[in-house]
Amino acid sequence: PKQVEDFIAEMKAANTDWQLISYGGAVHSFTNPQANVPGRNDYHPRVAARAYKAMNQLFDEVFAAQ
Repeated sequence: PKQVEDFIAEMKAANTDWQLISYGGAVHSFTNPQANVPGRNDYHPRVAARAYKAMNQLFDEVFAAQ
């Protein structure tokens, strides 16, 4: 939680366009189909699909503006 708070403060101080999305049930490496250490590095296909969709939407928005 402290690292998240620090990140938010840093982004606000930089006055940048940013977002932070937290996916319930996801742990580190949740987009990696090879991750297989339950509770630590674990693939989560449903959350991975959501994350990729959100990432692509953000990229479409940011790079369309240039």
